[in-house]
Amino acid sequence: MKPVEVTIGGVRMRVEPTGSVSPQRTESLARELIRGLMGTNAAPTIEVVRGPGAGSKRDLPPPEATWIIGRGDEATWVLLDEDLSREHVELVRGWDGVTIRDLGSKNGTRVDGVKIAEPTMLRDGAKIELGNCELVFRDPAERHLHGELMASAPAAVQPDLPTAPTVIVEASGAKSSRMTFGIAAVTCAVAMIALVWVLAS
Repeated sequence: MKPVEVTIGGVRMRVEPTGSVSPQRTESLARELIRGLMGTNAAPTIEVVRGPGAGSKRDLPPPEATWIIGRGDEATWVLLDEDLSREHVELVRGWDGVTIRDLGSKNGTRVDGVKIAEPTMLRDGAKIELGNCELVFRDPAERHLHGELMASAPAAVQPDLPTAPTVIVEASGAKSSRMTFGIAAVTCAVAMIALVWVLAS
């Protein structure tokens, strides 16, 4: 890919590819960027849609935190379902998304109808079955990314196509708080354009 240059007033920006990264890593970076722009409404959530606790919903904690769902007092989120183990599943929200892991429960865990034996990445809209409970995972940032930014992306992205862009900003003239804010706003806009350009390539 060739570098892209944008000049606005006394600010010149150049976006250039700096190396290949995996599609998953590119997507996780895009998701976290969107999450930052969306603010407090962008946290991934889990909602109980069937069984004990139906209608209750929880925001997942910040990245690198662990969350336990079960019927025991030691669980982070206690669901009073006798078919759940005391510590049934573990949820980990990392920088690459949210992973679910069955903790050796007596009745197992299903994600989208499939019994899991290994840690499994959750996608927006995933249905989680634990005992008599059904939960739904929602990730507004992922939904926004795939629903809008990925609308023009090809169905299959080759692993070596996405690249991590570098944004270089050069400013001339006197600095002021207004100009600094303007530069920051333009940089954010160009970074988003560069990200869409990389994902759509």
